[in-house]
Amino acid sequence: MTNFSRNNLDAAESAYLRQHQDNPIHWQEWNSETLAYARESEKILFTAVGYSTCHWCHVMAQEAFSDPDCAAYLNRWFVPVKVDREQRPDIDQFMMEFLVSSTGSGGWPLNVFLAPDLRPFFAMTYASHEPRGNLTGFLDILKQVKSYYFKYQDSLQPFQFSTQPPASPPFDVQQIDRFLEEHMDDEHGGFKQHQKFPPHTSLLYGITRSASGEGSTDAFVTAALDAVSRGGLQDHLQGGFFRYCTDAAWTIPHFEKMLYDQAMLLWVFSLAARRYASSLYRESALGIIRALDETFLDEGLYCAAHDADTDHREGASYIWTKKELEQLLSETSLEVLKRSFLIPEQGNFEGSIHLVRREAAPLPEDVRQVCERMLLHRKKRKQPLVDRKKLTEWNALTGIALLQAHRHLEVPGALERALSIRKHLMRDHVTESYEVIRGTFEGSAMSGRFLEDHASLLLFLTFCYEEDRGFRDQMVRLAEGLKRFKSNRSWFRSSEKDFLQVPAHRFDSPSPSPHALAEFAVSRTAMVTGGLYPVIPTGLPGAHDFRNYASLHTGGHVYVVTSPKPLEWNILPLNSVQAEGEAVQHCYACTCMEGLPGEART
Repeated sequence: MTNFSRNNLDAAESAYLRQHQDNPIHWQEWNSETLAYARESEKILFTAVGYSTCHWCHVMAQEAFSDPDCAAYLNRWFVPVKVDREQRPDIDQFMMEFLVSSTGSGGWPLNVFLAPDLRPFFAMTYASHEPRGNLTGFLDILKQVKSYYFKYQDSLQPFQFSTQPPASPPFDVQQIDRFLEEHMDDEHGGFKQHQKFPPHTSLLYGITRSASGEGSTDAFVTAALDAVSRGGLQDHLQGGFFRYCTDAAWTIPHFEKMLYDQAMLLWVFSLAARRYASSLYRESALGIIRALDETFLDEGLYCAAHDADTDHREGASYIWTKKELEQLLSETSLEVLKRSFLIPEQGNFEGSIHLVRREAAPLPEDVRQVCERMLLHRKKRKQPLVDRKKLTEWNALTGIALLQAHRHLEVPGALERALSIRKHLMRDHVTESYEVIRGTFEGSAMSGRFLEDHASLLLFLTFCYEEDRGFRDQMVRLAEGLKRFKSNRSWFRSSEKDFLQVPAHRFDSPSPSPHALAEFAVSRTAMVTGGLYPVIPTGLPGAHDFRNYASLHTGGHVYVVTSPKPLEWNILPLNSVQAEGEAVQHCYACTCMEGLPGEART
């Protein structure tokens, strides 16, 4: 029997939730017992959604959630519930859609007030514990919310999801190509936005479209990849990439590192390095693998994320003062560093220096040696917190990315790393009844069954099948199991009983959408086993581009090469899928011919 008069996050299976176990708030986990208590006590549910590496979540935890007055008021009038968005993506999606629909914008921390029967009626992001300028303090917000609820609780309306997500109008590939051309940032690369997220799925589409020889996406792809390789998004010392940059010129990142970013960018850079014969892109791909091996790998699988903060200071582990550089490096070494990196006298981040390259070019050997000396020193600093949960979805995407590095860059050991991920996921993340779990944390299985985990694992197995033709029966069973997430042609995010049935969204955000992952996994399972596969229609350019990438595969824009045994990838075009078949033949643009494709395109 849960004691709701205390903070119960000390036993949570989430690093994020445990970060809040010492708050004076009586935090509870989201579960059926907590929801029943809210109904029985007729208290408002205060649901705070975040994740372990969220900077402003940390700030709110240190301020409002540590304030005794705020805590006392919350404990008296509300049932405070903490949710890890990476643990419960269905709840996060529901709360975020309500926030965006009611305020016009979103973000984390994501704080939503709900009636005990789950009718949300107010949402907000960060709030300080006390008033600041024109901003209302958190305690005053709590008092206003309580007053509003008891006055209007009988007239609150449920927040409705559409069970049929709105279908996008049909787009042909030329329209998608034009969208990428017209919306690219001609000056800085990527899309025209103030904050710059790497457009993973758009890049996957663009490279694959370019490899067909039919599209006009090269400028979009190379401008974006040059920008992220040169700018502050990349960790130039240890490899890998931060989550996004806060400025249009890709200079200063938000310093958290997410596993899905490493996976998607390794996938992209591996394809791009072959497509454009680029040593710079190869360097970036190898840097990601180094970062994965040195900072993410843990007992056979890869950890979820690295915090942006160290000792409550964003980027502290990564930035340099001019004085530090002068003390660490000789005058000659500092001049060598300056040949490849901008070292502004006044700094570029709060008076300190975050490394940005002068040009999009591989680092010379003497600069590499200086960087290694700096990294050795950097490793002696206190490092950011690592969220050590192993999510099925993100590890499956990492496995796919390592397979791309094996195929297109011939990176030693990449195939073995990928197959090791397969072994661990199939052994530890799939139940006897072929349900795919969300992940593991400290050796224990996380609760929850979600579409993206099931679909991404199945998709990963289809890529593995091209290597060794193994796990066919497991693919078939996983494909059959996906049906539990589908009803009347709609995909649903989860099969959990303690929450509403949330439709799977179609938007890449920024990792592939659950909807597109599921459709691609189903089609690709049939494709690689030599069966008939359903055609995936295109989606909204720039928003549904993983779906558009999948559509290229089922719409005749890649080579489907059949053979009795797997073939070497270097004799096949970049845009190829290997399928099981009795004879060697290839199909392209709805036409099949005996033998391999003509001259392999690079």
